[in-house]
Amino acid sequence: MLLCEYAIPLDGDVSIKRHICTLVQLKKYRTRIQEKCKMMGELALATWLCLVAYIIWFLAFAKDYVPLTGRETTLLWKLHKKQTHCSSTKFETVRHKNKVVGFRCACGYQYLSKHLITQHDRRALALDVPRKSACTSQEEPVYLERYE
Repeated sequence: MLLCEYAIPLDGDVSIKRHICTLVQLKKYRTRIQEKCKMMGELALATWLCLVAYIIWFLAFAKDYVPLTGRETTLLWKLHKKQTHCSSTKFETVRHKNKVVGFRCACGYQYLSKHLITQHDRRALALDVPRKSACTSQEEPVYLERYE
């Protein structure tokens, strides 16, 4: 004769109480294992969600500073003056890790040169030179002449 679904045989020597006790212990053990598996599944899901959120942030929002040359900074300041009809005569450079990355005008306007981390500088790739020196010396005077 079998008791319930656990297939514990009933012998004449073993009492039904003992079998019921064993079944209750098995059920408690099974419930604890199921709870642990559920917690581990929730933890794995939370970890994956955090990883996906970080990847989305990195690809869409993470930015890095782009170093500017002195001429580029002056050109951008002159463009600012021309577009906003700013009457200030001075600006100061903004530095990040000892590199010029923008300027702060006397009127309160601030420009910071940033781009997405995942964005590549096409001029540097085309010229096969590092990003910092992607602008050739022939291009800069042309820009300065246009906007002066």
